[in-house]
Amino acid sequence: MMRLESVLLLLMVPGVFCLFAVPPPKSGQDQFELLLPAPVVVRTSPTEHESGAAAGGDGSWLSAVLAPPGVGVLVGSRMVLRLEEAGRLEELLAERPLTLARQVDAGTFILQAADARTALNQAQDLARQSGVLASHPVMRHSARLHEPYHRQPNDSYFSELWHLENRESDGKPAGADLNARAAWPLTRGAGTLIAVADDGVEFTHPDLEASALDAPHFDFESNNTNGLPPASWSAHGTAVAGLIAATMNNRRGTAGVAPEARVASWVIFGTNDLVDDEALMDMYQYRSNMVSVQNHSWGFGGVEQLGPSLLEEIGISNAVTSGRDGLGVVMVRSGGNSRTTDDFGGLARGNANNDGYVSDSRVIGVGAVRSDGRVSSYSNPGSTLLVAAPGGDVEPGARTLFTTDRIGSLGYNQNQSASDDLADYAFDETGFIGTSGAAPQVSAIAALILSVNPSLHYRDVQHILLLSARHFDLADPDVSTNAAGLRVSHNVGFGIPDAGRAVRLAEAWTKRPPATRVTYSSDEVKMVPEDAMRVHVSGSGLPSGLTNLVSRPPVRGPRADVATAGLALVDLGLASEPVAMDLTGRAALIQRGENFFQEKIGHAASAGASFAIIYNNTGQTELVPMDISEFTPIPAVFIGQTDGEALQQRLLDGLPTWAGLHLEAARYTFEVTETLL
Repeated sequence: MMRLESVLLLLMVPGVFCLFAVPPPKSGQDQFELLLPAPVVVRTSPTEHESGAAAGGDGSWLSAVLAPPGVGVLVGSRMVLRLEEAGRLEELLAERPLTLARQVDAGTFILQAADARTALNQAQDLARQSGVLASHPVMRHSARLHEPYHRQPNDSYFSELWHLENRESDGKPAGADLNARAAWPLTRGAGTLIAVADDGVEFTHPDLEASALDAPHFDFESNNTNGLPPASWSAHGTAVAGLIAATMNNRRGTAGVAPEARVASWVIFGTNDLVDDEALMDMYQYRSNMVSVQNHSWGFGGVEQLGPSLLEEIGISNAVTSGRDGLGVVMVRSGGNSRTTDDFGGLARGNANNDGYVSDSRVIGVGAVRSDGRVSSYSNPGSTLLVAAPGGDVEPGARTLFTTDRIGSLGYNQNQSASDDLADYAFDETGFIGTSGAAPQVSAIAALILSVNPSLHYRDVQHILLLSARHFDLADPDVSTNAAGLRVSHNVGFGIPDAGRAVRLAEAWTKRPPATRVTYSSDEVKMVPEDAMRVHVSGSGLPSGLTNLVSRPPVRGPRADVATAGLALVDLGLASEPVAMDLTGRAALIQRGENFFQEKIGHAASAGASFAIIYNNTGQTELVPMDISEFTPIPAVFIGQTDGEALQQRLLDGLPTWAGLHLEAARYTFEVTETLL
């Protein structure tokens, strides 16, 4: 067992100098300091994971935890070195057990060590040297595919592709769709290539053979050109590919949104889960002058705020700045399926803003909607979502996506015999559901756009998608109209694209000028207030302790980010039934209990109340998170039992009382004079 003495480590990144004191390891455990291009400390356990040649050296990986934010990674025997002066490389490597494996760009190098421990030690030693901007081992992040949602309904065989055209038998619109048939007279995606970065595509499938023929497939884990699924359980990529480009008019199965586009299978999820960040860098920039669109139906599964590593950032940057001969590869990514997950204690729900891949302005983040146009129950919200697309849902009576599946008994559909064609498709209870299904449909519309106008910049494609989008759920209180006159929400972005309109916009599109970026800063220091959401109360004889009440906004739903007026407070009791009185211009005081928050707030809103204050029926000062309230039309807050009962008693005593909602936020104001394009 190794013994390390307490040392001081200097982490050097541009503009950041962090000194860490490293204690000696506890008895029986090795600990190492991993120097990353960010002010964080990583401690690794002595556990080694065998992962074959992909790790390099002896093939072992060390488990590590980024602290903060406490996210697990694996570190290997290759390391990343970025220098201010590239010419110093030879000097720094003199007499070190490192060899140059590759040069990434002018100042960034990947070095090979004998094993992961050597890479760790050399990385932290090199980080102490002057002129070193970053020094850390190559990492393999923990990530997961945004898996589809499955349900087992009792409804009949699903044979209509509602996501392409959702109409009643008389032709009237029945809900959300992509209006694909309006685009197909002009283009079906011919001349475009879409890379599906996933767990492999079974391109021997009869509905995928044509689109996958002679495409640049690649397995980034095994480092070969075999893009087939690496394991029997790898079915995700095949379903994604079918939504994009399943063959049309072949008398079987399904049809993709862009049925004449070509599909390349890029395997990044294999026997070792997600490949390391060096392989991801290579993936992002692979064949970037051939690939029109990249589809990424995967991302981080937790609630930590994480983004691409240095190597991944280099790969993404190369793809969007140099790909397609400088026009940029169009990147599409699913927004995630953890909207209602209880894995994080019911409070830290999934949000697309936390995923640095989705929140990258160069990437098209995609949410999911059900067949009626409302955001799907699982789809992550976020200001970073550009658009949404049909993804189905798990709720009773909801519909799934019909798409290609692994051939025979493999894949999601294992309910049909191998001799039955339907065994090769996922539908009904085995159907594909999730933002993983929504993203490839947007990727396919991007391909349709580029098919009619290949000279478009990736930003032009983004503009066309949002300008062609529509909102089907105008009852969603999160939908608002921005200064440009466009409807937008955190649930579905600018809405669901209309493929027909998108293609027609692309035909006559005037290219946008280069993006303009400006930066503003402030030296003013402000404290971010705790318990910032408050209820301001006024009235005669009001005790001082009842004038400014701590409150909690709903987990999701309308919030009073702008202070409301002080309105007369009306006691509605439990609000378990519809309210007969007119509450226009007033606020509702409601007790917790008997029915859901959404019902209580809904009854108050239907009577005309401007907002609702719900107080606890137990716990005195305990504040309960209000869930199942996101589609209520008015804001609401939750206050403690003691405060709520005091307000109720005033109203019972006939003492007029006024209340308003106020967010005590730390605000900075900037006057932007530049014109942003």
